[in-house]
Amino acid sequence: MRITKVRTHRYSPAEIEKLDIALEFFSNAINSVEFQRNIEQHEPFDTVENYSNAEIYNIIMSGDEADTNDGIDHEADLHLTLDLRTSTDAIGYTKQERIFTFQNFFEQLKPTKLAGHYAHEYCHTLGFADPSNLDELERNVPYEVGRIIEEIAISNQRTFIVDEAELTDSEKTLKRVRKTARRSSIVTAEAATATRKTGVSKAKTKKSTTKKTVTKKKPVAKKKSVTKKVIRKTG
Repeated sequence: MRITKVRTHRYSPAEIEKLDIALEFFSNAINSVEFQRNIEQHEPFDTVENYSNAEIYNIIMSGDEADTNDGIDHEADLHLTLDLRTSTDAIGYTKQERIFTFQNFFEQLKPTKLAGHYAHEYCHTLGFADPSNLDELERNVPYEVGRIIEEIAISNQRTFIVDEAELTDSEKTLKRVRKTARRSSIVTAEAATATRKTGVSKAKTKKSTTKKTVTKKKPVAKKKSVTKKVIRKTG
């Protein structure tokens, strides 16, 4: 699953540097063989539809978020907002497709832990809910996915050593390539707004000197509407 559609709000440039690393941990872990094995070999998860573990893995990798219209594109839509309030317990929360993270936890936690947090919240955008009983965490999809992603991230954090003298030449190259790929996938809300405004401004000032040619579009067959499946935790 690709993590290339990322929109941020309220994250400063310095905070995006940390977010970059957390999202690479998330991406590498969720696309790993270890993640697939951990999900498929896990004890049965608790869902209303009684999905098999293989079905749950496929839903996670599908990129079919409950509140978007993209369908199955195998691409995670991450709309990330920094909540400037202080929280004493929850790291963050989800409202529809938007994932919120409390600033005090974002500052305190390591990127590996944040990777697990974003994975947990992303499961909510797919329709999975938290358990009503905290004794059932081990069979809950968001909590277990977050835990597994964090554990894999911790085991794969060598290429993020600050002192590059400890890395091999190939690891240094891989680190630079991955960072470039990450940075190109993140667009801040402020940058997106500025781009839209610039586009409108240019459109208004451009004068047309030739008569517009109207081209008739070919009729396009409408796709059949598909009702999204939303998974909810039983009470």
